[in-house]
Amino acid sequence: MCSVTSSGTVQALAGNLSLGAVYTQTAGTLTVAANSSAGSFGGSLIFNGGTVSGDGALEGNVTNSATINPGSSQG
Repeated sequence: MCSVTSSGTVQALAGNLSLGAVYTQTAGTLTVAANSSAGSFGGSLIFNGGTVSGDGALEGNVTNSATINPGSSQG
């Protein structure tokens, strides 16, 4: 698998979005919609900036320095 670095807009709107062995976000946004997932599926997600938002799931080992905007409340 490859590594991916993003500073733009990435959206997982349906299904599973594989972001490579290592996904690094330096700015921009990652949005994961309900009933969707995004991740490295055994690799690493590194959020150095920008925003992560949505109701979906992140898959992988997460390191976070970004802004997290979770979706709607589960309770």
